[in-house]
Amino acid sequence: MLSITLSNLTYLSIHLFDAKFDEFEMFIRKIYSKLKVLGVINESDDIDFLDSHRWKQLILQYLPSLEKLYLQYFEDINDDYKYPIYSGKLNQFSSSFWVKRQWIFDVEIGDKEIIYCICPYRKRWYEYTHDKIINSSTDIFKSNRLILQYIFPDQFDELINIKIKRVLTVVQIYHLETLEEDISIDNLIQIINSLPDLISIKIHSLSLAQSIDLLETKVDIHYSTINTNKITKVYLDNITGIEEIYFLMILCPNIEYLKIDWIGNINDQLFVENILKKINQECNDHFRLLCFHISAADDETIKNLEKNYSFKKTSS
Repeated sequence: MLSITLSNLTYLSIHLFDAKFDEFEMFIRKIYSKLKVLGVINESDDIDFLDSHRWKQLILQYLPSLEKLYLQYFEDINDDYKYPIYSGKLNQFSSSFWVKRQWIFDVEIGDKEIIYCICPYRKRWYEYTHDKIINSSTDIFKSNRLILQYIFPDQFDELINIKIKRVLTVVQIYHLETLEEDISIDNLIQIINSLPDLISIKIHSLSLAQSIDLLETKVDIHYSTINTNKITKVYLDNITGIEEIYFLMILCPNIEYLKIDWIGNINDQLFVENILKKINQECNDHFRLLCFHISAADDETIKNLEKNYSFKKTSS
């Protein structure tokens, strides 16, 4: 391959099929440029695209001006569940080289593939609080997120025992997002149990057909590590009843931050009052922040909520 000088090239996006990292590396070496943004989508079985050391050397030597890296590596899920052998160390993309550049690592599990992603850091839902906006190297180090696109009942065992286990050979997961609507509590508990380092979960919606007493029993049976639970931040897009919040407070006893997008037809003041009562009953000293959406809220509504909260704080 002949060398090409592209001194004005600062942005490059490539979609590769069945390409080897050696070929991609050779291509980058041959185009003399001052790239600031590089996007790579690769659909192949060459696991070397997840070799952080080779990426580091390539960037330092041939892409010194690079500011943003977007990588998507697609790993196909075949019927035999045979994956390329990953020989790298765990959390390769969490070293100081990556943290310094604020490039983070995400994983998505879909129906037919696992997608490993590197992208520039952007603040997430759990980082917006009144007293602190998180942006330290420690927080970026623990930014690895797993997104579950689908949760099929007939493939659930494969999700837990094969796909998630595969991901955990590459990276520790600290944040979980499920896009599935109405995830069952049994499935949620099993998923959380398979990810022991979680500190935040984001759920679209729960399927809660059981009573709260039965839920407590289920948590006691299935969630053996409840006393050392690390999950402190919980986001639920939609709820249909206060029992869903009670369940999450049981499941995550160390919860500090709870966010709900939509509380449906539940009265907002009654909603806050019931949660505060539950916090007092459970003697939860960790809870610090509750966020939820109120449609067409006026100043009077906000004042009433603040008054109610102040009263509960002084009388507890």
